[in-house]
Amino acid sequence: MKVFVRTSGGRNSYLIAPDTPGDAVLIDPFVLDVPFLELIEKNGLYVRSVLLTHPDEVFARSISTIAKVYDIELYAAVASFHGVRCESVVPGAELTLGDISVGVLGVNEIASSSVIYRIGPWLFTGDLLEAGVVGEEIDSFVHALVVPGLSEKLAKFPGYTPIFPHRGPPSTAEIERTFNPLLAGPGDG
Repeated sequence: MKVFVRTSGGRNSYLIAPDTPGDAVLIDPFVLDVPFLELIEKNGLYVRSVLLTHPDEVFARSISTIAKVYDIELYAAVASFHGVRCESVVPGAELTLGDISVGVLGVNEIASSSVIYRIGPWLFTGDLLEAGVVGEEIDSFVHALVVPGLSEKLAKFPGYTPIFPHRGPPSTAEIERTFNPLLAGPGDG
């Protein structure tokens, strides 16, 4: 499998593709522009599935465009998004999207509309975890409840586990456990 990253306006969208032409999975599509479409087409890919880590308004326009270009299934922790029916995902679910297996991780009930996707060795955290920061978009009450759940989830993964956030550069589980001030243990970061 391969991960293609498209960054625009400080936000990341990810295309997960098999090593050969075939069905691909798009995660948190912020922008679907000509260069991104050319990348998809040049590699013989077809976007069959779109995963949302969280129902952010910034995805609405791209999803509308994607649905016009590809026959997609939209997966999210909500029943619908801007009039598009979603295949609802719940923590603990395992999805098979073509040749790509996807695990769904939740943090806690408070952040029930946000999930983390595990594909192969990779974690896609959306706005829950951004390189060195725990979800700046989350209000302070929810934030305080999300941090322990994130710490618990990250503790289960090897340090070299790549983390792909919706904003900012990629990271690893070890980097977050060591240097993220909210996730590092006492005296760690």
